[in-house]
Amino acid sequence: MSNESKYQQTNVNAIIGSIKEAAQRSDDDFMFWFDPSENVKESISRGYWDFSFNILTKEVCKYTADPHEKVAMEIGYGGGRLLNVACKYYKKAIGIDIHDEKIKVENFLKEQGNNNFKLLQTSGSLIDYESESVDLIYSFIVLCHMESLDTFNNYLKESYRCLKPGGIAQLYYAGFANAPRSIKKQMLFKSHFSTRPDLSAVSGPLVLPYTYIKQREVIKLCKQLNFKIVDTGVAYKKAPDGYPQKRGIQNYCTLLKL
Repeated sequence: MSNESKYQQTNVNAIIGSIKEAAQRSDDDFMFWFDPSENVKESISRGYWDFSFNILTKEVCKYTADPHEKVAMEIGYGGGRLLNVACKYYKKAIGIDIHDEKIKVENFLKEQGNNNFKLLQTSGSLIDYESESVDLIYSFIVLCHMESLDTFNNYLKESYRCLKPGGIAQLYYAGFANAPRSIKKQMLFKSHFSTRPDLSAVSGPLVLPYTYIKQREVIKLCKQLNFKIVDTGVAYKKAPDGYPQKRGIQNYCTLLKL
């Protein structure tokens, strides 16, 4: 195993261990790990807002019909707050994540009245699901934490593979325009920049790695895969609070598989 692979595997193990510790402390801490909220009740509410505001944009809706007959997939389902909403909007919802707290999330989703879901554990770059079987793939506050451009590109490739023709992907990443000034300086002549924090004491998403990517690089990668780019935009922090002043670090691409 290369030093790079060892580094990545060490980080994955640290993240999984930190999530497990949060799950053992309390339901509130578990949900907080993935997206800071005061408690599970707020996480559920924010999940509806984020899904409706950031995932179901006008262009996603434009390319969606009969959602009650469609399959949605989330890359990085975390505590299940967004997947809970997908279950309500779609016939079936698939969630993938690196952590092994599947049972805890299953119980949460069932408590919310859902039975139309499937949870899968991923290695951190691949999707263990059949090709051309999904109508919508989305990811929010996840791909921004990829450790490298290669990992981000792997998920683009896997998204294209899993989508049916006519399927849509709504994918968020850490955008150059929203990066801290110090990182922008390092990215002036680069297409992307990856941070590498010490994950020995990881306690949540705020200390995870970030890979900031210039929009033109994302567009180039998507076009190489034959995606049609139908929309781009930015995320907003805790919408609707403070909208539209509170912009987040994430940009999005809405991608159509022809």
